[in-house]
Amino acid sequence: YSNNAALCMRDFLTSEYGLNDSAIDEVSFSAAANECDESVSLSGSGTEKRYTINGIVKASTPLKTVFGNMSTACAGTLFWGSGYWKLKVGAYSSPVKTLTLDDLRGPINLQTRISMRDNFNTIRGTFNDAVQDYITADYPELTSATFKAEDNGEEVALDLPLPFTTSAAAAQRLAKLTLFRGREQMTLSADFGLEAFSIEVGDIIAFDNPRYGFDEKEFEVVGWSFAAYQRAGNLCFTLSLPETSAASFD
Repeated sequence: YSNNAALCMRDFLTSEYGLNDSAIDEVSFSAAANECDESVSLSGSGTEKRYTINGIVKASTPLKTVFGNMSTACAGTLFWGSGYWKLKVGAYSSPVKTLTLDDLRGPINLQTRISMRDNFNTIRGTFNDAVQDYITADYPELTSATFKAEDNGEEVALDLPLPFTTSAAAAQRLAKLTLFRGREQMTLSADFGLEAFSIEVGDIIAFDNPRYGFDEKEFEVVGWSFAAYQRAGNLCFTLSLPETSAASFD
């Protein structure tokens, strides 16, 4: 038995009552499981595991919904890559590669801020509180005065239900992680050469661009596709890259 979030998701992927698929990237899930098992200090006293899954799954629930709900318990990204299921959980990792202007195969599309429609400075939602016999309860609302001031004093809330989280402390950590990652406003997309071939969704890369003042600025890969690069007669890879930082995971 384990309530380790990564191992629970792996179990549901491979079991007959789940997806029943054995194509698992064991290295990816092992790394995710280790991150989930890390002890986090609580502000009151003691520690708890970083990410656990606690709850039930009804057999009638669509698999996509189950995996989506499970992912909320570990701020995770479950994806299919290179013929295997892989998992990235909400924990910072250093860049896997540094890309430069020499790696570009086309113009940069840079969005410096997201629209107010998709922006938020407050997080609220529910979890299943173990202290109250697992009844569904509100976790403490989180508002950033700094982010609210940046939004001209207007409170914009995101509803973040956490159906597989039973710890109030874990719920608050997940809410804060979502808020700070969501406030990384810059998004970059561009075509890159073969240096981007080994990069996967969920990886963090560094990018150098002196014109923009980027000195190994960190971005998270959320989109990856490839196509023929006609000029050179080889492949190019389109990456979608919202900015990220170690601070947003802290």
